[in-house]
Amino acid sequence: MTFGVEYGTKVEKVQKMVIEILNKDKDVMKDPKPRVLFSEMGESALMFKALFFIDTIDKKIDAEERIKIQIYNALNKAKIAIPYATRTVYLKKAR
Repeated sequence: MTFGVEYGTKVEKVQKMVIEILNKDKDVMKDPKPRVLFSEMGESALMFKALFFIDTIDKKIDAEERIKIQIYNALNKAKIAIPYATRTVYLKKAR
């Protein structure tokens, strides 16, 4: 699961927050341990990957949605913004 947060956010804070969510979820396997990787410094966000395993495929969709909602709510509660791409367009007046 990939997600991004605004530049200036402490990487370790995000990782700790998401690991806590994954460790508490009833469907996330404890072995292998879930991980949260700081994957890239993107164009408009610091990008992370939450890596975790679910024991059966039939739980996958519900678990992913539940975890996405929990991550989103935790980031909002911590006042960590989830940025969106923006573009600046400069217009040049024709002569």
